[in-house]
Amino acid sequence: KEVTVAQSTVLRCLVTLCEEDGEANGEAAGHLEEARALCSEDGAAFLGGDGDGGPASALWFASRAWNLGLKSCESVQPEDGEASQHGGLLQASRMFEVSGTFLETLGGDHAPRACESLLYASVLLADHLDRGGPDGAQGDGGEGKEAAEEPELRARLGRLVRALDLSFLRHKRSLGEVLARKIGGHLPWLQYELACQRGDAAEALRLLLELRTLSEDPGR
Repeated sequence: KEVTVAQSTVLRCLVTLCEEDGEANGEAAGHLEEARALCSEDGAAFLGGDGDGGPASALWFASRAWNLGLKSCESVQPEDGEASQHGGLLQASRMFEVSGTFLETLGGDHAPRACESLLYASVLLADHLDRGGPDGAQGDGGEGKEAAEEPELRARLGRLVRALDLSFLRHKRSLGEVLARKIGGHLPWLQYELACQRGDAAEALRLLLELRTLSEDPGR
């Protein structure tokens, strides 16, 4: 199906209606993910080309996804069950990915926030996988669903970390010192996680040595 700017307009309307509802964050997240997929397929067609409307539309989607990502994180409470906590953090990860995707199309002054969005998306997803999924889902069929989704989540983590690495290399000079150190400190850990998943012992060892060097650097 051909990607058109009309789809962008429709999705913006749907997200706005969900925001007005106040209780439809899950639906809003679904519409924002659909927008990200269409933008990734054909950003120029989805955003309306190089006119003024294109950057404005990209920033609109990026801002809505960023805010929903923060809201999803803030909604997670210690007293919530494991399944609820993981659901909220996974939604936050997806929203930060959406935000990073749209901000990457803008570049320039938006590059630091793009890198930060991809970092949060990666860290939240890696943390979820490290914990082995929500224990609270056991007993109601959720455990089997979680096991079925794990390969897809691990593949998504790989895509996110590669996107973060490329964005960091591309924009490193434009990042503030604090953000550059934050990403530079987390990225080897994320890459180590992926190397372990692949069973690449040599790469995992190399990254461990790099991490030890980072931990011994007093400037970090």
